[in-house]
Amino acid sequence: MSGPRVLLVSPDYRDTPDEVPSLPVGLGYVARSLESAGVPYEVSDLNVEPEEELLRRLKEFRPEVVGVRLISFRQQAAYELLARIRRAAPAALIVAGGPHLTADREGVLRDCGVIDLGVVGEGEEAFVEIVRGAPVPGIAGVLHREGAEVRFTGARAFIADLDAVPFPTYTGFLVDRYDSAIPIASSRGCPYGCIFCGAPRILGRKWRSRSAEAMVREVGWWVGRGARSFVFNDSNFAIDRVRVEAFCREVSERGWDINFAADGIRADHLDEPLLRLMRAARFWRLAIGVESASDRVLARLRKGETLAQIEKAVALATALGFEVILFFIVGSPGETVADVEASFAFAKRYPVANVFFFSMTPIPGTPFHEWALERGYKPKSSGRYLDERFGFSDRVEFEPDGMTALEARQCLARARGLERRIRARAQLRRRLRGLVRRVFGAGASRRLYGRPG
Repeated sequence: MSGPRVLLVSPDYRDTPDEVPSLPVGLGYVARSLESAGVPYEVSDLNVEPEEELLRRLKEFRPEVVGVRLISFRQQAAYELLARIRRAAPAALIVAGGPHLTADREGVLRDCGVIDLGVVGEGEEAFVEIVRGAPVPGIAGVLHREGAEVRFTGARAFIADLDAVPFPTYTGFLVDRYDSAIPIASSRGCPYGCIFCGAPRILGRKWRSRSAEAMVREVGWWVGRGARSFVFNDSNFAIDRVRVEAFCREVSERGWDINFAADGIRADHLDEPLLRLMRAARFWRLAIGVESASDRVLARLRKGETLAQIEKAVALATALGFEVILFFIVGSPGETVADVEASFAFAKRYPVANVFFFSMTPIPGTPFHEWALERGYKPKSSGRYLDERFGFSDRVEFEPDGMTALEARQCLARARGLERRIRARAQLRRRLRGLVRRVFGAGASRRLYGRPG
C-alpha cells in the first residue's frame, strides 16, 4: 500500500456508555474505498474504544489525513474532540464528512475552525481524491477555506451504479465490539417531499439502489464469516417491490439460518403478499414512520401517505408476527394536542414492539427549518440544531402554531411514559410467547403469535 496515512475517526455518539453501537456503515464504505485504492489507513471509533486509544494512534501511526464522521447529535462534543485532535496532530489535514456536514455545510466549518475540508454528500470518491492529493478546487463536492471565507467547489453527481461501489468489510474495525447484526445500506436517496427530513439533501431526491444480486452477495459474504443477523438501514427499503421480492426469494432458496430487519420502510410500500414473502425470508422487524395519526397533519408534513394506508400496513405486519417499531413526531405545523392524543391512541392500538416520539427538529436545508425560523426559532449557533439528544429532546425551541410551547413540552413528557409502557408490554408478550412455546410447542406459538417456533 502507498500514499499518505489516513486515520478514520468517529466521535462517541452513544446515549449511554453501556450502549452497544452498530457498525458505522458510512465510515465502512469510505474505509473500503481507501482499501481498494491501496491507501494505508487505521480506524478509531470512540463508540467502542477510549479516546486514549485515538491519541495513541495519532502519536504512533502519525496520520497525514484525519477523516471524521459527523452526525448532528452531540455535535458540540465532536467539535471539541476535533480541537483535541488538532492539538495532537497539528500538521494533519482534517477532513469532515457525514450527514451533519452535508446538512449544514458552510455552517459546520464556521462553527469548527479546525476542520480544513468538508466532503458534502457521498464521500467514497471525493475523499480518495483528496487523499491522493488532487487540487481541491477541482474536486467536486468539497468545502474548503480561502482566508476567512468558506468556499464550495460545487455539487458532486451522486453515484448512479451502487453495485460498482464495494460494500464494507470493516477491515481495521473492532468488529466484535459492535452489535452482532450487520448493517446493510442497499439504497440511497429519497424522492419524497417530507418537510422535516434531511435525507433528500444528504443523499439526493433520486432513489438509487443496489441490485438484489448484489445484496445477496453481501449477505453471503458475511454468512461465510459467521454472521446471522442483518439490518437494512435504508430510508426506503421497499420502494422497488420487484427488487425486494427477488432478494427474498433468493434468500429463501439458499436456506440460510439468518434473519433480517428493515429499519426504514414506508407503509404505502407494504401489502400482505409482500409482507408474507418477507416473513418467509426471515424478516422479523420493520420500522415504520407514522409521524401523526391525523391526515391533516400528514398533509402539512407532505408525507404523501394517508392514515388509512399506515393503519392497514401496521395491522397486517403485526398480525403476521413482525416486531414493528413506530416513529412519531410531536410539534408538527398545525398539530394540536388532540392530534397528539390521536397518535398516542394509535401507538397503543397495535401490539408493536416499540415506539419513538421525536421532537420536531429544524434541520438546515429542509422546508421545516425555514418555517421554524419564521416562527421565532433562534439557533444558538450557526449549527442550528438541538444538540444533546437530537430529536429526542423534550425542549421546544419555538412556538408551534397548533399548540403552545408548554403544551408541546407536556405532550413530549407524556410520550416518554408511553414509550416505556409499550416497551414493557412488548417484553411481557415475548415472555408469554416463550412460555407457550415451552409448554405447548412451536406450533401453538406460531398459531397464537404468527412467529416461527
